[in-house]
Amino acid sequence: MTTRRQGRDGLLMTLFLGAVVANGCVAESDDTGEETTSEAKQRSVVLLGNIFQNGTLVSFENITNITGIDMTKIVGLTACDPKALYAVEQNAGPTYALWFSNDSGQSWKKQATAGKSKEIACDHAQLATLDASKNLWVAPLQANGVIGAWSQAPTSVKVDRIQGGDGSIYGVKVVASGKDVYVASARSINAPLDWGSPIANIGATQVTGTGLTRTGTDDWAIGNTLAWSRRAFALEANGTISTNPTLLDGQNLWTGMNTGSERYLTLTAAAPNILFGIQDRNGVKQINRIRIDETSCSDGVDNDRNGLTDGEDPACVQAVANTFCSTRSAGDYCADRFQPSFFLDQSNQNTSLVHCSGGVATSITPGVCARNPNTSITNADSLPSLASLTPADPPNTGRYCNVHWPDGSWGFNWTGSTPCTTLLNQKPNGKIVRAGLYSTNAANHVFAACSDGWVGPSGSAGVAPLQAVYNAVGKTTNACIFQVSAGALPLFDRMFIHELPLPRLANPFVHNRTAVPLAQFGNGDTGTGFVDRFGAKMGGPREPAYDNPLDEGRPLYAPANGVVITNGSRLRDVSQFGCGGTPNQGELYVKYSVGSSATYRESFVVYYAHVRKRLVVDGQTVKSGQILGYVGAGGCTGGFGHLHTGVFRLSNTNAHTAAAPELGYHMNFQANNDDTGTNTGGHNSIDPLGWANFSAFDPWATTEWNTATSYGFTGIGAWSMNLFKPGKAFRYP
Repeated sequence: MTTRRQGRDGLLMTLFLGAVVANGCVAESDDTGEETTSEAKQRSVVLLGNIFQNGTLVSFENITNITGIDMTKIVGLTACDPKALYAVEQNAGPTYALWFSNDSGQSWKKQATAGKSKEIACDHAQLATLDASKNLWVAPLQANGVIGAWSQAPTSVKVDRIQGGDGSIYGVKVVASGKDVYVASARSINAPLDWGSPIANIGATQVTGTGLTRTGTDDWAIGNTLAWSRRAFALEANGTISTNPTLLDGQNLWTGMNTGSERYLTLTAAAPNILFGIQDRNGVKQINRIRIDETSCSDGVDNDRNGLTDGEDPACVQAVANTFCSTRSAGDYCADRFQPSFFLDQSNQNTSLVHCSGGVATSITPGVCARNPNTSITNADSLPSLASLTPADPPNTGRYCNVHWPDGSWGFNWTGSTPCTTLLNQKPNGKIVRAGLYSTNAANHVFAACSDGWVGPSGSAGVAPLQAVYNAVGKTTNACIFQVSAGALPLFDRMFIHELPLPRLANPFVHNRTAVPLAQFGNGDTGTGFVDRFGAKMGGPREPAYDNPLDEGRPLYAPANGVVITNGSRLRDVSQFGCGGTPNQGELYVKYSVGSSATYRESFVVYYAHVRKRLVVDGQTVKSGQILGYVGAGGCTGGFGHLHTGVFRLSNTNAHTAAAPELGYHMNFQANNDDTGTNTGGHNSIDPLGWANFSAFDPWATTEWNTATSYGFTGIGAWSMNLFKPGKAFRYP
């Protein structure tokens, strides 16, 4: 049945009642980029209605087949992200039970921690509630959605209602003149919440939406950017919804959303364009998901207020491409031919290829696009191969090669442009076990592991350390594996921008898994312990990666040309790992390589965690300087906005077995869903800033050569190298 209704803004609306959408929804990615098509299709929903209003499509879905929870008793609801929800169940007394769902409200699990009222709000990695006396309480989120102990938060204002705000908490206080609206955000778990002064006075009963959040340490205020479109929603007394995209900018201007026949008891924002609400439909309580998307793609207006206009908006990509193809001959076109400013959610950098056929765009493939060099041919553009995007050998580098033969004999050569060819031509059945790049005029680190022991390491400039280690080993059938690493291999431009040197409290790369003697590093430390890249003592074992304490909303750039690996753009459920934070973590794995020959090419994967609004997809090629996403505070963050940056070396690592000495030459790397996130653990991680102690060699690369792993190989560690071009590295103590 179709009915027509007049919206409060005077526009004609259309409401579809009872239409069923099988295993899906109207659109497939929310404004934070934290839900993929496959994730969206896992939900079981009924489409209640679509309403077109002010150039937007507002979709209403009913979450069906809900399990584990008694919906008749649910009185409160809050969203931590588009998947993670908490609900309040009111029982006799009254008492309040709390429930957790990590599949957008489909299945629920009761929590041991009880609530204090129907009021509940999620702020990054903690829940908040009000008690009967309107006191504010907060509790940290733990593994599997478990809620920690409540602690009272000292506040100068007592509000009557609270709700989460995609990074903040909104409060509404009844006053003589209406209802005052407050907003607060914690920097991390258990950090103080300060309501400050009211930001508006309204008539609605509840406010939710994207918050004004400051997490991290560099005090970078988040504005209305592509990463963080700040929008507030108000629940009116009659159960309808109003919206205000400028509330946090001091403008108390609200527009009513036409909700058709839908009326809500409570409302919570999961993202700037996604809401969840509880409604009572004919005496039956339901959970609805409300989504707002751009539909007017040529009016020059950012109708859905997400910072993106017309073809800039992902919801308009297909429409804009169709318009372009309607007047073009069949063929392939780089996207910048028809959208010169923005496309696919960022500045257009030729990052997609559009195929036109029959006057429409039949495919849009993300990736670095190249125009046909023949300017008279405009319909034969292409996506270059990854190899063609890979930079050549950097200046002042040479090539080396290490070959084994079946009888245990070996060869090691570092002269000429094809040292492997020279060795393989000496006798048949040779196998390359290591080959890569070294510096011809700067530092190199070398050691050799042979069946009768190991030699080195040696470190100095140019070919001297290669020659020294070669001279030191016995020239027998002792199957020597030569590990070579340049101290620096300039591949990366900047990954992000910050104004201040990053503080010491940020977690640096730890260069040993087990404690080592500290005196060897010459820093005056004694005993044993753990060290950073300077050989300086650290407080304890940490991750072989960097936690850069950047505020949310900062753009994350590709530091070189590369490709997103399979399963490399994802929202991973990390709730089972016992870390403080929200249950879901945005992650990217991007592979970068350097070297014109595949034989000597050095390759790395950069792992970015806590990414908000991922802008790239699996298999997509990226170009240096392209925005990959934005820094967030989701996942194992403690509610603290930062960027986790780990670099995995795929070429010439320590990995080996007796039967497969070549294992570490070019490693197969996969993004898995276990506690490390990869099929190699962190064993081939390296420090992208390099090793900077001149008194001793890097223990990460040298102390566990023959240590067994649970990943099917021995040889933990790899030589670290400074991968940044001069002046492009992030500043770290």
